[in-house]
Amino acid sequence: MMARLALCLFIAVDLVFVVWGQPTLPPPPTFTSVVNQSVVVFVGEPVRVREDVRVTIDCSPLIDASNVSNPDITWFKNGNPITNESKTTNVVISQNGRFCIITDTLLAVGGQLGTDGNYSCEVCSDPTTCNTNISELVVCGEPHLSVPGPSIINPFIITISCGQNVTVASLDGVVRLTINCGVFNGSEPLIFKVYKDGVLVGNTVPHVIASPDDDDAGTYTVVVCTRLCGAAYATSRILLQGDPPDIDEGPFIPEPPSVMNGTMTVRIGTPIYVIDGFDVVINCNIVGGTPPITITWLRNGAPDPTRGNVSTITVTDASDGDVFTCRADNNIGFDMHTSTIREYEPPQILPIPFPTPPPDEVAVSTGIPSNTVVGTGTKVTVYCPSSGIGVPSIVWFKDGVMITASGRFMISTTTLAGAVTTSVLMIDDFQPEDAGVYSCRSTNVAGSALGEVPLMQQACPACPPPAVETISSDPDECSVCADWIPDPFGECSLDCHLGVQTRDVRCIDLNRNNQTVLDTFCDPATRPNEEQSCGFGPCATGWRKGPWSKCSRTCQTGYQRRLVECIQMGLVVPDSECGISLRPKSERFCNGHIHCFPCKDDYPKFCPRIMGTPYCMKEEYRKACCWSCGND
Repeated sequence: MMARLALCLFIAVDLVFVVWGQPTLPPPPTFTSVVNQSVVVFVGEPVRVREDVRVTIDCSPLIDASNVSNPDITWFKNGNPITNESKTTNVVISQNGRFCIITDTLLAVGGQLGTDGNYSCEVCSDPTTCNTNISELVVCGEPHLSVPGPSIINPFIITISCGQNVTVASLDGVVRLTINCGVFNGSEPLIFKVYKDGVLVGNTVPHVIASPDDDDAGTYTVVVCTRLCGAAYATSRILLQGDPPDIDEGPFIPEPPSVMNGTMTVRIGTPIYVIDGFDVVINCNIVGGTPPITITWLRNGAPDPTRGNVSTITVTDASDGDVFTCRADNNIGFDMHTSTIREYEPPQILPIPFPTPPPDEVAVSTGIPSNTVVGTGTKVTVYCPSSGIGVPSIVWFKDGVMITASGRFMISTTTLAGAVTTSVLMIDDFQPEDAGVYSCRSTNVAGSALGEVPLMQQACPACPPPAVETISSDPDECSVCADWIPDPFGECSLDCHLGVQTRDVRCIDLNRNNQTVLDTFCDPATRPNEEQSCGFGPCATGWRKGPWSKCSRTCQTGYQRRLVECIQMGLVVPDSECGISLRPKSERFCNGHIHCFPCKDDYPKFCPRIMGTPYCMKEEYRKACCWSCGND
């Protein structure tokens, strides 16, 4: 009996915290698990099952312990012998007597015999030596609540059926208010609890309130529970005529509001854009509704116990994706609005593959750095795909000088699904003076990112590849046309003081699809510098960034690592001295834009020379140079 009372007390404590709607009930505690499928147990083990389950009780331990080959085996249910001839309800004894099989468990309800009870096996090695063990079988019936009939409302008596809601002008003057539920099924004994707005108010059904008043309006939940076999509940609401709460929902704000002294103030219902390290003040302004009104704050769908019945909260630990909800309740109804926290991050130039251009055009991306040779008169498209919360501002430069859209230069910007903003620079009729390093700078409130790509003027005549039927031969009819091609400079090794930037400088054959050749083919007097100084200016403390490692994969997405150290007066010190939040990244993804192709080139010496050329548009070349043309 104490265990049963403890169960209902356990449920009651849980429901105290439910302040609206249907409460979430915990699963009832059990002494052993309740089985809902076929089960086999040894005699002596208790078993609890749902209805319509096959249960096999095995007497082997007693039989094996008798040390005789054919002992006498007798089965009993509640002390009465069981035989196949006795036709005990849904019980069969195996031919060798080892097993008692309950083929289909039944709950004893309304005079119907059930299969629950004590099943014992007696094993006798001789008439005077017998051993017995007992298994208790409990068949659980889950309780269910039903609607006993329609609700009855008149000026003096109000009867509400469970699960139904009613609205009345007032409860003043009513003689009796009754909350009633019908119950069917369920293992005895059944335990009842009645809650009003999450507070226990009774333990009998029907629940009767004599001479109620308007304070008795609210949400009533009727709970019926059993010791082992679950619980059921139904909720009814008594509403008073009037106005539900009304929360003032602010207008949509696509950009972050103004920031003062590290604090951002917003109105609930609008997107909340934050910068790392800033506090957020959220206002929930109630502009209508019949008092009293209660305000509840939720964080990520769960009530926030640190927030009381207040209309304004300050959030100091917001994370990207957190959802804050303000809910206002009164006796008539409720209103609620939600805001999602989005944390601003500095933009990144993304390595997104660009669309394949027509054969007579060139397309490059600042997110995929490469040295590209462009012929005079060619149409060039340069892509700058950038990520970041909010729409960043993107500005173009040539050799460090800002570019504006005019003449042969056109600039357009598009944003996809609010996540990727792509600015496109188009150069019509490329001329020798257009050669240089083109860069784009993407900026939002959290920082900026720079991407660049060199465009080189083609200085030598192009050498067309031979016909397919002769591509196995080495095309020597074109002379080497070589020039230096520098890669973009890497990151500065120090944020301040005196650092170094490095880059690779290659000698390439312009007639062999930019194939790298020996440095002796290029003029050493015109070789570009491979390093330059950077990070001028004194500093006491700063981050030192090492070079990125090679990508872990040559195609598909891999990763790169580098060493990042906090330097103070030339010495390595703990990262906390430089500010953990300002620490540069030490890992990044790479080669996500390069697709891994399963095919191979039939002519590995020739095929790389036509990669990226119009020849890959022809079917015979695509078949012979599958891998090279597949990466076009």
